[in-house]
Amino acid sequence: MKKFLFMIIFALAMTQSVFATAQEGNVIFIDGEEWMLLGEPIMADSVLFQRMKAVLPKNRSWTTANWDGYTSYWSLKQGHLYLDKITVKFFNNETKETLQEEISKKEMEELFKSYMKNGNIEGSMFSGKLRVAKGACISYVHMGFESRFEEETFFTMDKGKVTERKDYHNKVLGGADFSNQNDLAQVKKLFLEQVSGLPEFSEIKRLIFTVKNVKMDAQGHITDCDVIVKQAPEVFAQKMKDIIMSIRPWKRLYLYEEYVLPSYNSFSFSMIVKQ
Repeated sequence: MKKFLFMIIFALAMTQSVFATAQEGNVIFIDGEEWMLLGEPIMADSVLFQRMKAVLPKNRSWTTANWDGYTSYWSLKQGHLYLDKITVKFFNNETKETLQEEISKKEMEELFKSYMKNGNIEGSMFSGKLRVAKGACISYVHMGFESRFEEETFFTMDKGKVTERKDYHNKVLGGADFSNQNDLAQVKKLFLEQVSGLPEFSEIKRLIFTVKNVKMDAQGHITDCDVIVKQAPEVFAQKMKDIIMSIRPWKRLYLYEEYVLPSYNSFSFSMIVKQ
């Protein structure tokens, strides 16, 4: 499963732009139901993608959540991907309204003429992992399409044709959380109680810990992890590891059929020992 998850993330990274903030999804209809499409299949044809952006209205609205200033609408029908329409938004300075406009059918047919078949625009430019989602966001990531949602499906596509489908039902489970300052303060308190009497402690002013490769079970117990501490004796890393593994349960995500920390099993924090 971990190998499969790595392959998914790698495939997504190869087919998506890197954005500085979380991006709005495009839209896809599957069996008549609306989903978010977390990616842009048109980008698989880089020449087409640049040509498309060149013909979009120059005065369309951009936001930090939609850097290209358009939304594409797709559908999956009988195992094939189709592009239905592209819309852009405009802000009317006089009425203070945001208006939406659809790219004309004539423009679409001219732009995507190499993908037209029987009056439809086929998504045959795209091969790879197509990720779609619906439901609540259970893990917000301030970059690209990296946020995670309750319901996600990965379609393996070969030139716009579905060859495999995998459904995931993700959820978040409560517990101690390193992003919670109270929980972090408790970890630091327990650590100081255990190391303050050690001779190595007397010269320490500040510690920076990195925790990675976390493994955890369904009950939120961390069963193993690597703890690294900068410019300090290894004994401090071992003490911190023991404390982290003694706390239970930890807040966790059930994500792609595995239990992981919200930080995706890697995080860092510092603590001031002496002023």
